[in-house]
Amino acid sequence: MDLDELRNIWNKTTQSPDIDDETLLKILKHKGRTALGQLLIFERVNLYLSVLLIAIPFLHNYLFPIAKYSSFSLVWFISFCIILFVWEIIKIKLLKKIDVKDISLLASMKYITRYKRFLQYELFAGLLWFVIFLISFVFPLTNLISEDKYWSMLLFMSFLVVISIVVICLFYKFFYRKNIEKIEDSIREILDFEDEKSK
Repeated sequence: MDLDELRNIWNKTTQSPDIDDETLLKILKHKGRTALGQLLIFERVNLYLSVLLIAIPFLHNYLFPIAKYSSFSLVWFISFCIILFVWEIIKIKLLKKIDVKDISLLASMKYITRYKRFLQYELFAGLLWFVIFLISFVFPLTNLISEDKYWSMLLFMSFLVVISIVVICLFYKFFYRKNIEKIEDSIREILDFEDEKSK
């Protein structure tokens, strides 16, 4: 949405006088800060979850002693939680550098581009981790499954992997990309605004 369109929408939907430049700038900045705030909240939630998740294998082993985590899957899971904790701190620090209000907008665009690249790494590594974990967890338990149910179990696990991958990819697309695009649009619109004012 360009600046003229935003002005026209404001004038048609409010009883206020024509929008001035200062109000328009505030609207553009608010849009970017709202999307940024949603990303920060989600990353902080993930940070706390990464700590709480460490308890899951131990709780599982206590509740289901017949189907315990293997040594490898236990180490793999806990290592993931530790790496996730550090990774979330890195992402939060990067997001905090993005500021559509005070610092250089071009610098903010650079940080949001880096954040997008981090998410691509995260998506690939996360899916790879999930597949390896699932195999390492399920394979040692195959001796508990009767032979006639083995292929049904294998089919079910394959289906679970596919569904999980689809859900994760859709979440990244509709949550992360949506908010990132809002921030990028806000930055571009503010740059257009500043350029228009300087003419």
